[in-house]
Amino acid sequence: GMQDRLLVGASGKEACVWALPGPSSKDVQELHKLEPHAGVIRSVECDRQGNHVITTSKRESKVWEKIGSSWSNTQVLKWEHDVCSVSMLGRRFAAFAFTGRSDVEVWQRTLGTTNLTRLQTIKCKGGTCTKVVFAQDEEKLCIVSSDFKIHVLGLNKKVPVMWKEQQPS
Repeated sequence: GMQDRLLVGASGKEACVWALPGPSSKDVQELHKLEPHAGVIRSVECDRQGNHVITTSKRESKVWEKIGSSWSNTQVLKWEHDVCSVSMLGRRFAAFAFTGRSDVEVWQRTLGTTNLTRLQTIKCKGGTCTKVVFAQDEEKLCIVSSDFKIHVLGLNKKVPVMWKEQQPS
């Protein structure tokens, strides 16, 4: 994951946050190592501000928050199936798709809370989900399914807040 001045990446079981070089320097500077996962990290996502990161190994996601100049692991999510794709929309929403499964889980962080909680499970019609991507600027969630369709969901802001399918493309 990459933000304005931050780069978050992983090698093996360990993730790391780097600062990108500013106008005066040429080197990427390592800021912080995030404590390792039990398994190999497959995905690293971060929000636009670079204050929240989700690192995911096969069956586990760790949620990190930048507090002051250090990073804290605020939450660990355990999964029953292998995660194949993760996406974040700001710090508020995170979506998870699972290998060979047709369901996508959307989690949200409500105002004033640290932890993500499960908001809804979306069933993918026709095939399994291979990728989830939030369109950052327009509050859309795109789900790619194994039958090569893209399902576009919009955020319905009426209470309860839900992601709803708009039109198949």
